Amino acid sequence: MLSANLRRRFTSIVDKPPSREHSYYGPLDKLFNHYFSGEYWMVKPQAPLREELATLQGGAAEEDKEEDEEGEAGEDDGEGEEDERSEQGEEDHKSEQGEDAEMGEGYEGDQIIEDDEDDEDPSEHNHSFDSYGMPGYGPSSYPDFAICTFTGTLREDVIKYIVEVKKVGMDFKATEIQIGRYLDMVGSRGGNDVNDFVLGIIIDGSRVSFLKLTGGEIERLPSKKTYSLNGTKFQNFLERASLSYKTQWP
Repeated sequence: MLSANLRRRFTSIVDKPPSREHSYYGPLDKLFNHYFSGEYWMVKPQAPLREELATLQGGAAEEDKEEDEEGEAGEDDGEGEEDERSEQGEEDHKSEQGEDAEMGEGYEGDQIIEDDEDDEDPSEHNHSFDSYGMPGYGPSSYPDFAICTFTGTLREDVIKYIVEVKKVGMDFKATEIQIGRYLDMVGSRGGNDVNDFVLGIIIDGSRVSFLKLTGGEIERLPSKKTYSLNGTKFQNFLERASLSYKTQWP
């Protein structure tokens, strides 16, 4: 049972929804941790999600193969020109050093830096493991809350619920698209049972909506109904969800 203070806080939020989203975060964190406090549950506020690196690497594999083939085909063609290129390279290097000296200490040569950036393979530099132990690429996304099952190892967290919070008056359709992108990012990760799914929860002022990604399309559950943030239906759902490691329907 929720504490009297927390119940009063949510009554206040429903009666007069805050004008700033961050005013929801503390009470919601307290609420989710009240229900999902079991040994294998973890509530993650704004933990980063990243696009899977495997997707990027799969698309780049053919390009790497083509580059290797081109390199092998050109190996025999350049033997007679090696000395000439070496001499020309030394002259170019001396010329660049002279230009840099004229520009003053600390000048690095903008064009050279730009060329280096263009030639970099982002899969080698711009990836890391996200908060769920999956190798990711590119900029991170930060759902307001992710409710997961977890084990003692870093890379076995399984997301069950993703929560996005919006103040009253925000574009609900845009929020649907946003949380749909999150669901798409985590839905292919293999940690969930094939018959399981990840449920999206939107808290829009004092209303709670549930969403599921079906065949790439956002589906509102159940039948576009909404629950009250401080209502017994939402609290009963959280109670039921916390008792099963299989994602629950609202």
